[in-house]
Amino acid sequence: MSQAIEIRSWAELQVALRQRAETLDVSREVLDHLTGLQSGYCAKLLAPHPIRRLGRIFFLWKLFFPAPTKLDRLAKRLKKEVSQSGIAPITILDNRDRRLADDLARIFKTHGWELNYTKTAQAKVYVEGIIVAGFNEGFVKRIAKIFRKSGFENIRVEIQELEIPRENPKWDSAQRRVNITIGHHTF
Repeated sequence: MSQAIEIRSWAELQVALRQRAETLDVSREVLDHLTGLQSGYCAKLLAPHPIRRLGRIFFLWKLFFPAPTKLDRLAKRLKKEVSQSGIAPITILDNRDRRLADDLARIFKTHGWELNYTKTAQAKVYVEGIIVAGFNEGFVKRIAKIFRKSGFENIRVEIQELEIPRENPKWDSAQRRVNITIGHHTF
């Protein structure tokens, strides 16, 4: 787990990067390769008495202190903004979306949601994006908003008509159901 640190100068940044490299137990040669810097450059940057200045620090900064991903932000927002778990069937239209579906399933399952996968036939025209559909308009829009705020693009909301009466025992679970389709198609 990363901790926030206050850095007030280039020297403090250089020390923080050196300590992080030591914590990760990564050789300077590997850092050169990962950052795209010339061979031996990270050793000069991260030495106790640096031979080089931190002019090309952006690459190292991104490597040691990566920004949270869309999935990280989604997990955090889902935990924070949705107090009740639900049912989230995930449908993929193409196998290239399997990894995203697996990641979404892990996130939703961690937060107590019920899940299942389906894969539909290959669409004639595949369009990237996510469809969030369900019966409870407020709940569906809230889940779609969480996706958008987390950095996902092309989120489409579809409100479906619930055809079971309120007295039916399945009504409550239907209100908490959100169908997530990764990718959509046009014919």
